[in-house]
Amino acid sequence: MVVTDVRQDVVDTHTVVTGIGQDVMETRTVVTEARNDAKHTHDVVSTTHTVVSNIHQGLVETHAAVSELQTNFANTQTIVTDIRRNLMKSQEGGDGKDQSASVTSTRAYRMSADHRLGSNQVSTLGHR
Repeated sequence: MVVTDVRQDVVDTHTVVTGIGQDVMETRTVVTEARNDAKHTHDVVSTTHTVVSNIHQGLVETHAAVSELQTNFANTQTIVTDIRRNLMKSQEGGDGKDQSASVTSTRAYRMSADHRLGSNQVSTLGHR
């Protein structure tokens, strides 16, 4: 009976050791998958950082372009104002004679940009 009990204990111990071996293999698999997931997550974060950096640079460049357009537009308004003034002077004439020049319509334009973070409106152009 003692030998039978010892044999059963050996069989039971072997079963437990086999189960532990299986658990170790499964744990190794889980750890390997976790490492792969962590590497993938790191790659995604790195790529996202690059995308955000590129978007930021694009916003800086867009802001500079909008500012340049606003400056050019203001300069154009100044030129148009000077032309109108010169036309008016030429209509009066230097020798009292009326000159044949006219301004058919005048409009003042204003350009603005929404510089708030997250705004997708680059600029607006309105007249009065």
